[in-house]
Amino acid sequence: MDNLIHKSIENQLIFTKKSRLLIGVSGGKDSMSLCHALVSMGYSLGIAHVNYHLRIDESDREAALVENFAKNHSIPFYKKDVTLDVNLKNRQERAREIRYAFFYELLDSKKYDFIVVGHHANDVIETFFLHLMRGASVKGLKSMQMQNDRIVRPFIHLFPEDIERYVKEFKVPYLTDSSNLKSDYRRNFFRNDVLPLLNSKFPNPSKSITRSIQFLQKAHNFIQCELSKWIAVNVENDKIGCRIKKAFEMDSFLLSEYLVKYGFNQSQIDKIADPTCGVGRIFISKKGFQIIIERDYLYLLTKVEKKDYFEQVIDLSIDVDLKLDQGNILFTHLYNMPSEVEIKSNPNIVFIDRDLVRDKVVLRNWRNGDSIRPLGMRLKKKKLQDIFVDKKISNNDKSQILIVEHEGEIAWIVGLMLSDKFKLSEQSKRFLKIEFKRNC
Repeated sequence: MDNLIHKSIENQLIFTKKSRLLIGVSGGKDSMSLCHALVSMGYSLGIAHVNYHLRIDESDREAALVENFAKNHSIPFYKKDVTLDVNLKNRQERAREIRYAFFYELLDSKKYDFIVVGHHANDVIETFFLHLMRGASVKGLKSMQMQNDRIVRPFIHLFPEDIERYVKEFKVPYLTDSSNLKSDYRRNFFRNDVLPLLNSKFPNPSKSITRSIQFLQKAHNFIQCELSKWIAVNVENDKIGCRIKKAFEMDSFLLSEYLVKYGFNQSQIDKIADPTCGVGRIFISKKGFQIIIERDYLYLLTKVEKKDYFEQVIDLSIDVDLKLDQGNILFTHLYNMPSEVEIKSNPNIVFIDRDLVRDKVVLRNWRNGDSIRPLGMRLKKKKLQDIFVDKKISNNDKSQILIVEHEGEIAWIVGLMLSDKFKLSEQSKRFLKIEFKRNC
C-alpha cells in the first residue's frame, strides 16, 4: 500500500518482519493506527494496555476496544489494571512509570524484541516545549527520537493529519480520551492552546520547529563526541564510583551533559558546579546516583539501591490500622484536644487538625524534590533532602522514610517532622492522631 503510515514503518530500519513487537496501545487514534498498520503488514505482535480507571466508564471502554481488536486479530493481549489517586499531583508522570515498567516486564518475560509506541511529530514538539520550560540541556531539548533503548517510535516523522487520513481510509476503530481535550495538563496546554496559536500566526510552524529539533539532535551527537574526550581527561573510575575533577567555567557545560545521564536535574547540577558549594554536601539523582562534594573533586557513587515504590491512599472516613514492612501506622479520630505532653512526647505520634484534611490522604515513599513547611515556617518550604542532611540521616535510613501527603502538600515526614500547615491551633475542634509503631 502506497501510504505514509506504511512507508514510515518500512523505512525505520530498526525492527524487521522477524522481530517480535510489543505494542503499547491506549485505544486512541495514534496507537490504534499503529496497531492496524503493523497487523496489515504482517508483523508478529503482542498488545499491552494499562487501565488506570481515572475516567469512569470511558477507561473501561478503551480497554474493551483494545482487547476486542487483539481478539479479532488473534494477537496476544496483556492488560494491567491500576487505580491511581485522582488527586495525585504528578499523576501523569506516575502513570508513565507504571506503564513502561509493565511494558519492560512483558518485554523480558514474553521474549519480545522491541516496545513500539505511536508517538508522532507533534508529540516531539510538545516534549520539546515541556523541556524548554524546565530549562533543559541540549539532551532534553533534542526531545524524542526514533529509538530510545528498546522503545521504537516509527511514526516520529508523521504529523496528526497523516494519521487522520489513515484512520479515515481504513476505518480504524479508536476512542478519544476526553481528558486530552482539556488543557489541565501542561502537555495538553501546548497541544490545545500553544500549537493552534502558532499555526494562526506562522506558516507551517510544526515543520519549522521539527527542523530545529533535528539540528539540536545533531548538535547533541557532536557534544557527545566532545564529552568522550572530556571524560578521558577528567573522570577516573574505581570500584564503587568515579572521581571527577572539579569543573571550571570552561568545562561546566560538559560536566552538566555528563551528569544529566545519571538523572541529576539542572538545578542540582548548577549547585554541584558552583565552586562555593560546601565540601561534604551530597546530591541524589532521581535515578538513585549520588554526588559527594570533595575539596578537589566530585565523587560519583554508583546507583543506590532503591526500594519498590510504595503509595497507599488512606480513607479517613474510618480509623485505620495499616501494616507495613517497617511497622504499623494508625490513623485515629479524636474529639478532645490532646495535652501539650502528648503532642511533644513521641516523635512517632503527631496530631493534626482534622478539619484541614478532606476524606483521603496518601501515604508514600519520599521522593527527590519533595518539600515541607517546617513548624514556624508556614510561608516557606524546605526540601526533604536538605532536612535529611541537616539531621545527619544516613542513606539507609533515608530509604525507609515515608510521608503523609494531602492534596499534593506534605503533612508529616513520618517520625521526623510535622508541617506547619496542619498543626493544631486554639480553633481546632476535631483531631486526627497519626501514630507509627515501628517493628522492634
